[in-house]
Amino acid sequence: MPGAERRRGVSARSALIAAAWLGLLVVLASCRSISVLPSPQPSLGPDKFSHDFPDMERALPPTLAGVPAQSVESFDGEAAVDDEGLYFGMYPIISEAVGFDHVDRIRIAGEAWPMGGAWLTLRLFRVDDPKAVWPAVTKAALEASPDSSNRWQRVTVGGREVLSALDLPPESQAIYVMIVGDTLYEIDSPDRDKAAAIVAGLP
Repeated sequence: MPGAERRRGVSARSALIAAAWLGLLVVLASCRSISVLPSPQPSLGPDKFSHDFPDMERALPPTLAGVPAQSVESFDGEAAVDDEGLYFGMYPIISEAVGFDHVDRIRIAGEAWPMGGAWLTLRLFRVDDPKAVWPAVTKAALEASPDSSNRWQRVTVGGREVLSALDLPPESQAIYVMIVGDTLYEIDSPDRDKAAAIVAGLP
C-alpha cells in the first residue's frame, strides 16, 4: 500500500510515477487510434479493500435507486497510478495539475454498481488546494489537443453544467465530471439516463 511507497526517495517515486503515467497514456492513445479501448476494471482501485479516507466514503450515496453499491473504496493518487480504468477520466489531468511528485496528495473515493454486464462508478476526488487545482484541471481538459486520448467538452446534464468525456471506453455511454465546493465528482456509466440522474442528485 502507499505508506511503504511514500518512504522511498522523492526522485525515485517521481520517476516511477511519471513512467507509469506516460506508459499508460501511450497505450490508451494507441488503442484509440485503432478504435479498440481496454475495458474498465470493475474494481475502483489497485487494492480492492482500501479504505484510506473514510470521511470521503461517507460522502458517497449508499444506494442507487435503492440498490446498495457493490464496492466502496478510498485510496490516494499514488496507489492509483497503475489502475488503467482511471485514465479514461480526470485522474491523469489531476495528476499533471498537482505534479508527479505529489500524486499521493490526491484523495479518491469511489463506489460501483454492476449494470448490464458493465459497471457504473461514482468517484470523488479531493486535493490540498482545490481553488487553484480545479480551475487548472478544467482548463486543461477543455484545451486538450485534437489528437489527445482524453478530450472533454462542456454540456448541460440533469439541469447542471458538467464536463463530458469525448473519448470513452467501449462499455461506457457517458463520463461526466462536476465540481462542487472542494470536491470533483466523476460518473462513469453504461447508461446515460442513470448518469444524468446522479448528476441531478449531487449536492
